[in-house]
Amino acid sequence: MAIEVYSIDDLLKVRVQSEFQTTPEMESEINKIWNLEKQTRPNIFDGMCLSVKNFQGNSLECELIPYRYILAQSRDTRIKTQLQTHSLAVSGAVLYSEAIVVGKRASSVTQYPGFWELVPSGGIDGSRVAADGSVDFKGQLLVELYEELQLPAEVVKKILPISLILDVEQLVYDICLLISVSQVSSFQVSNEEYDTLELVPLKDLSHFLKSSTKIVPTSQRLADIVLSLPLCL
Repeated sequence: MAIEVYSIDDLLKVRVQSEFQTTPEMESEINKIWNLEKQTRPNIFDGMCLSVKNFQGNSLECELIPYRYILAQSRDTRIKTQLQTHSLAVSGAVLYSEAIVVGKRASSVTQYPGFWELVPSGGIDGSRVAADGSVDFKGQLLVELYEELQLPAEVVKKILPISLILDVEQLVYDICLLISVSQVSSFQVSNEEYDTLELVPLKDLSHFLKSSTKIVPTSQRLADIVLSLPLCL
């Protein structure tokens, strides 16, 4: 699976400049797929997400896009070819006492069901966009941290952006960040996204990933980057 990695740092700026536009004909096709999806997943929510329009240096320019567009291009290759929207997400590597958190994705999720990945992760939604267009991507990561691991912001010692990773096949950019925490609770799966959560010692992470047959490509690359760093968070 094709992965592209770009260097970023704590000066990264993310801004929304516009809203994604498409043709009435394409909108009709997208709505058909969305309505079919709702028949099997009635609780699915069509919120506003971010799509990357341009990346240069330490700056990401984005557009707002309804989630149904992203889902439709994952379901229909023709729509994927025409839209080519690259959604923006966050992916974290939670570090605690020389160990890292991993989770096995549930079979019901849209992307990479049954795969292992670093936790937390999630798409950046429109609620993180301020009036001036700036995007609080670290705030989104804190939301995911609490939703997926029940860890409040108070236990976070430091958050550091380390890379921007593009999953070429899935058309997803992930802002990848290290998260140093002062404590972890006993892991209990608290949402429908994961079947299992584990705390893996960093010294065992390479073996853990090699012995697992299904790893989300972005997490595999992020884990490689983490293991190459002199960790002193």
